[in-house]
Amino acid sequence: MKRSLIFTLLILLCASYASAQTRFQKKRIERLAVQIAEAYKAKNLSSLDRARLIRGSVKIVVDYVEETPETVRRFRSFKALERWLDRRVAKGLDNPGRFVRQFAGCRRGSCTFDDDGGSLHNQLYLFEVLYGYRKGRLYIKALHLWNGD
Repeated sequence: MKRSLIFTLLILLCASYASAQTRFQKKRIERLAVQIAEAYKAKNLSSLDRARLIRGSVKIVVDYVEETPETVRRFRSFKALERWLDRRVAKGLDNPGRFVRQFAGCRRGSCTFDDDGGSLHNQLYLFEVLYGYRKGRLYIKALHLWNGD
């Protein structure tokens, strides 16, 4: 009787610990997604390099409204990504405005930003941040951008 009670309490304790750890991880990635969005809008993505969020490279996908094929690139740092975005503005390939909609939440490796409310021309929207865990460490897999032109 005592053993079954101790065993049951041990299982409940382990389950509550796992649940608390999952809630902590979810809050952490939500805070991180908001930080990425703020840095993207402020044109200061290079400040994220200190957190070492990229494992290998981060994939950038730019979707277009028209039938233009999407642009896919990989970068080893946020600083390189920022330089690429700045060059696209300078060449007139994308419009200078960066826009981030309200944060919707994170679920199953994807943090999204609300997609309703129409779109403005001359804006490059951040609408999804993909993340994962490798050896227990959080990293950013991809950023999806949408060109409202």
